[in-house]
Amino acid sequence: MKTRFTIILCLFPIFCFSQSLKYTIKGKVGTYSSPAKMFLAYTYPGKKTSIDSSTIENGYFEFKGDLVMPINATLILKKTSAKIALNKISEENELLLYLESGVININGGDSLSTSKISGGDLNRDYIKYTREIKPFTDGMKRVLKSFSQDHTITGAQATKKIDSLMQFYDRSHQDFIAGHLTSPVSIYVLESLIANDKNLDEASKLFERLSPNIKQSARAISFKESLEKKKKAFYSKKPANIGDQAPDFEQPDVFGNKVTLSKFKGKYLFLDFWASWCKPCRAENPNLVKAYHRFKKQGLEIMSVSLDGMAQKKAWLNAIKIDGLTWLQVSDLKAWDNSAALIYDVKAIPENYLIDPTGKIIAKNLRGEELNTVLQTIFKEKLPGF
Repeated sequence: MKTRFTIILCLFPIFCFSQSLKYTIKGKVGTYSSPAKMFLAYTYPGKKTSIDSSTIENGYFEFKGDLVMPINATLILKKTSAKIALNKISEENELLLYLESGVININGGDSLSTSKISGGDLNRDYIKYTREIKPFTDGMKRVLKSFSQDHTITGAQATKKIDSLMQFYDRSHQDFIAGHLTSPVSIYVLESLIANDKNLDEASKLFERLSPNIKQSARAISFKESLEKKKKAFYSKKPANIGDQAPDFEQPDVFGNKVTLSKFKGKYLFLDFWASWCKPCRAENPNLVKAYHRFKKQGLEIMSVSLDGMAQKKAWLNAIKIDGLTWLQVSDLKAWDNSAALIYDVKAIPENYLIDPTGKIIAKNLRGEELNTVLQTIFKEKLPGF
């Protein structure tokens, strides 16, 4: 009897770890009814995005499901039966929340984004986090609008403003984690923090300060593996330098066709590393568009490698369309583990390389006016500036 009891105690953590968490979302938004529909989207680390849907009657909707672990999610209100991709629905029809065990209540007016969320400690923490970073994300949106739509600031000015905002953005992440060492939400915030390699060491310190039960969660274990992999790549690889031959690689394009860097030998190639979520990258894209249309007839080619993950595939494709990027776009959709990014030791984005017809790197990290000047020199044209 004692032996059997000991075995049961040993297995108890396994039972606890594998036990699913049940959640229920009960909500009301406006007075919408069919064909209006509510969608729920979330992504487990390393997995494809899961999407559930619910009918709406007089504004009421409900979701029920099982969770492997608590996870951040997005509610999306689609008001009509028109064929509109979920990632193209406006922000006022989206609501960020955290799926956790128990009942989550959503109460709002006609705008889903302003609805109130109640029912659970994780949602309380998540709401606090999103509220703290909102001034910085809103600020970045204003800078991008001023640059790409209003044309009231230059690309260099936009980059400087966004770099400044990113410093406060990163600090807000660090402060939130330090103040919520027992919250699973802090793992999600850490995942966001290490999008920039300069935060790897700070993220390691913050992770070690988390409570033991949080560090033992499935999402925390996945994060730790990703963090260690990024740190190993960060400290062991040597960057490709000017004068070196550009390392070859193979990546799938947006249609899944494999493309190699070496196929561009004999032409000038601008190799650009970016991502749909990277604000400085998006601010620089109009400069690339102008450069491409100006110099493509002279022989300039561009190959953009996205560091989006599988969960961001739709956002990546949408960004290509919105920004008017008509040149070759590739990605293995492994985020910071992108094989080309690892070969080139990409630590932060945007990052770019100008490669000559012999395959040699002749310049790095060209932006705005500097890119224009270098290309004018190469193609021996006297053209007006950007």
